[in-house]
Amino acid sequence: MSLIEINTIACTNEINFSAISVAMLKDEVWAFGKLGQPPFTAALQLRGNGQIGGYSHVNERHWILTEDRLEVLDEGGKPTSCYKRALCKADGGLLFLGHWNGDESGDVCYLEQVTELYSLNFYNEMRRIAEPLEALHVVRRGGLGDVLMVTPALRDFKKQRPETIITFYTDYVSAVEGLPYIDRVCRPSEAPANAIQIDYERTLPPKFHIAKRIGHQLGLILTDTRPDCIVLDSLVEKYKFVFSRYPRPHVGLLRRASRFTPNKSWSFGDFDRLIESVCDFGSVVEIGEYTDAWDKAIPVNYIDLRSRTSLSDLIALIAAIDVLVCPVSGPLHISAACRTPAVVIAGGYEHSEHTLYSGNIILSADLPCSPCWLRTPCPIDLACMKAISVEAVVNAVRRAWGSA
Repeated sequence: MSLIEINTIACTNEINFSAISVAMLKDEVWAFGKLGQPPFTAALQLRGNGQIGGYSHVNERHWILTEDRLEVLDEGGKPTSCYKRALCKADGGLLFLGHWNGDESGDVCYLEQVTELYSLNFYNEMRRIAEPLEALHVVRRGGLGDVLMVTPALRDFKKQRPETIITFYTDYVSAVEGLPYIDRVCRPSEAPANAIQIDYERTLPPKFHIAKRIGHQLGLILTDTRPDCIVLDSLVEKYKFVFSRYPRPHVGLLRRASRFTPNKSWSFGDFDRLIESVCDFGSVVEIGEYTDAWDKAIPVNYIDLRSRTSLSDLIALIAAIDVLVCPVSGPLHISAACRTPAVVIAGGYEHSEHTLYSGNIILSADLPCSPCWLRTPCPIDLACMKAISVEAVVNAVRRAWGSA
């Protein structure tokens, strides 16, 4: 991660040290390390008495805050790193940038506020990963989207540690087997005992993009959260040829994320009206599981491919369309990997920043109960979803198509 990347992507603005107080910093948790490398620790604490906790090294025993800098001192009180830049990150945390021993021509060091504490004991994993590592074994069970959100971390890890052999254990082998930074793909049942289990569900709701939270589990501070997947060009061309007989934009549509997350679901009646509206100026390709047949005349320019695609077909189809309309789901992450703009009907189940990708339009409702991450029946009858009108989705489709 370069200094330029931090300035343009990870941070929103620079902060004057006069606006920073000891009270703002004390007892917070910080990642500490050299820029562009895994942190030495992600559990450092700046305690109110001027001592450093959560990390034990003779060079980092005390800290002081002045009107123009933050300094970390060794056990003898001598400064070992000096931070003269303070920035506000996009997730609301603070990032201090400085140099070792006051040498401003040398390597850049950082203190990054960890804005979410994780139930997994990943701090020890991060420390272990920072040592020379011949092989990295990573397991992600769960849905397709969860699997794809691991790929940015593996990509960045391989970039920093090209000598490490990375094995990824997932049930969605065909989606990731062949990515250049993953050496082997296996089933989760084949994972060794020392494999790192990627898990974000124990600390919900997250406070920033889930891919960044996954990156922290591998000792990384990610700036690029866009996922990757394997796209077969021959299948993409096949679907483009099929869709060429229909008017553009070719709009993919997914009604439901999964049976485990019913509170992500917009009403099927609204989806029916959306299909009819979009077919007036373009065409609709419906994907996902087959639910119910149309109880009225099927619109012209409507293609029903529900329950008719393999995973490789689904990826190629999404790469071939112009816009995808969906809840937060596996196809959303596929569209991000394929650079297909998406209109995301998010409602209030989760915050838009949790899975935000450049080029997407997020439709959500800012209710007091959101983000809820609720898997039991909604006590207010999905008011967040009902707040999103068909007209709003149609307008978002036009905007996404126009920008694409």
